[in-house]
Amino acid sequence: MNDATDQLLTDQSNNDREPPSKRPKTQACSRCRRRKQKCDGQRPCSNCSRSGEHCNEPTAAPTPHSQASFSQPNQNASPHMPLAWLGDIASLEERISRLEESNVQSSAQSNLNASDTSSRGHGLGAVTNRRRELPLERRMSSSARNEPEDLSRSSPAIGLLATFARSEVENVHETSIANSPTRLKDVEGTLDQSTEDSLFETYQHKVQCRYPFLHLPSFQDPSRRHVTNWMGYFTNMIFSIGLLLERSSRLDPSQTHQAFYRIAVTRYLSHVFAEPDRLLHIQAYLLLAMHAIYSPSTERIMSIASATMRYCVMAQFHLADAEPEPTDVTAKVQIQMRRRVFWSAYTLDRAVSTALDLPFSIPDYQITVKLFANINDHELEKCADHAENSQSRFHLTSVSYALHVVYCRQIQSEILNMTLHRDFTKQFDRLSHWRHGVLGKLDRWKTLCHRHSDPRSTTFTSNEWLNMMYNYSLAMLYQPTRSTVAGPAGDWTVKSCVQACLIFRKFQRETQRIELWLGLVVQFKCGVALLYCFFATPPHLRSAAYELPEASEAVRACSIILSIFAESWPQARCARDAFDILAREIPLFETSSTSQGIAGPKRMRQESSEALIALLAQLEPIIVHRNTLKLIKEMATEEFPWPTIDQEGSVEGQTGAAECPDGDSPLWSTSMNGDIFQPVTPFFFLPDVSNLDPDGFDYMALGFPGEFDPSMPF
Repeated sequence: MNDATDQLLTDQSNNDREPPSKRPKTQACSRCRRRKQKCDGQRPCSNCSRSGEHCNEPTAAPTPHSQASFSQPNQNASPHMPLAWLGDIASLEERISRLEESNVQSSAQSNLNASDTSSRGHGLGAVTNRRRELPLERRMSSSARNEPEDLSRSSPAIGLLATFARSEVENVHETSIANSPTRLKDVEGTLDQSTEDSLFETYQHKVQCRYPFLHLPSFQDPSRRHVTNWMGYFTNMIFSIGLLLERSSRLDPSQTHQAFYRIAVTRYLSHVFAEPDRLLHIQAYLLLAMHAIYSPSTERIMSIASATMRYCVMAQFHLADAEPEPTDVTAKVQIQMRRRVFWSAYTLDRAVSTALDLPFSIPDYQITVKLFANINDHELEKCADHAENSQSRFHLTSVSYALHVVYCRQIQSEILNMTLHRDFTKQFDRLSHWRHGVLGKLDRWKTLCHRHSDPRSTTFTSNEWLNMMYNYSLAMLYQPTRSTVAGPAGDWTVKSCVQACLIFRKFQRETQRIELWLGLVVQFKCGVALLYCFFATPPHLRSAAYELPEASEAVRACSIILSIFAESWPQARCARDAFDILAREIPLFETSSTSQGIAGPKRMRQESSEALIALLAQLEPIIVHRNTLKLIKEMATEEFPWPTIDQEGSVEGQTGAAECPDGDSPLWSTSMNGDIFQPVTPFFFLPDVSNLDPDGFDYMALGFPGEFDPSMPF
């Protein structure tokens, strides 16, 4: 009894004690709460003042009841907002806040270090930028007005680019090296001068010659690299791409392309986007794209190519009237660099679209900007200062090849614009007049290849590589089906695909490395289209193109090409295996048993068909090309459309018509001339191509969207 009384008295004394007074808490504003930042309690607070945003009072503090309710997610949480999402959102907002703070700091540092020499060094234009002269507080407060130049510096833009910057790791050993903090810290600055010069030369010969969007001499000079922080991104990306293409054994194992890539993206990319110049941003996008086209990821290539072109459109690089006034030499150089950047993005966008059969980002009829001038990098400022002495520049320069490639992409763009039309199958597939016009342009383009190619080159700038692009363009003209393969669609597809495979195999045999991921896709597409023509065309309806011995050589060459790609990229093994199954199952020539009246196989073997269908799931994200995937599925599941022995007599009279339906049609007046497929000029162009003087042609008569001005367009 005494114990109970003592316990009761103790409880009452505890209840009579008042709780200790608490220090009043400072209520953070809504923005600081949302971003998990420390708020000073003033209105407006310092964080909101720096960002130029409105400082809102916080909402009412949650009551104990509401806190208790919130602490029981299984009972009261909304099914539409899981609690795990709240943590993710808070974490994401915290990262965005840190990025914004780092951007402000890097922007201030870049503005202090900006110089006229660095601005002109990479050909970006004006000597001074008025916006850089503004105080830091004014530039920060102007972000609330959503001005265009501020949008490009936002954290979402950096986050978007960081997604594209994700590099595909090729092997475990390289991953461990690239992820090592010690290696990542020490790899920068470890290259000697001779190695740097070699990597710049590799980039020049394999990348810059096709996409001249950089002013390389500015980055090659070591004394200019540390003027501004953003230059570190470009130099490290050039080293990364050079190492990716060269992969020399004399380098230290830590000096991998992955190590330099990660340094460029994680250490210097934010400094690029802290600059207000959109030309720098698009150049950064393009460098990521150059790295991506040599990496095994179709999705990554599609994403960065599309984003780059859309950024050009947003910056109005496609419009002639949006260019700055050519008031001085710096402005003229900036105009040329704007054009180089835009047409490089255009070439990339069209290359991806034609390889994957996808719509392009902007139609040609909306492009009004001129092409860039046929002038070397080191001559830009001199020619801009003496524009009157820079006329009639027809000699070979470092950008001549890129100019010629742009025109081929414009022709391919015209073809793709027609074949992707929603009524193409119903209305345009059997029409020939639009193909005549395209053939005329391709014919003229091919006669000018010798002026824009390097006769000493054995890689991308050679005349044979341009001939391979020519055959790719011819292969785009037709999409063979069962109903059209017996006509010009099958004949032209066989000829163009045979030459495309043989030329690519020759390059692969003679050069050290040709590892273009889009090259893998296009070669696979050509090989499948070639085999489909043999699959869908009965032997008695095949034209002379099917009987050429080069056809079997092309199939073998395509198989070797895909095997070599698969050795470097495990992601390409499914393409190699699928093509090997098709090449094994599709007969190219009539067997002796078939010629003696014994019926051949009616369809692909069951085990091969099942293996091919199983590989389709892996092929879809890699190849993407819908028509190619459809042809594979048709060959795997359907019978050979060959007539039986008793039906051959009824169709024998139609053979002659199938071999040559119209003697006057230019689509059938074709021949094989050496290694290159030469289409005849359409009737409304000059009738005889043999006596043409290629130097007498110009591009004005071709009607391209961007007319080529060989003089300095200042």
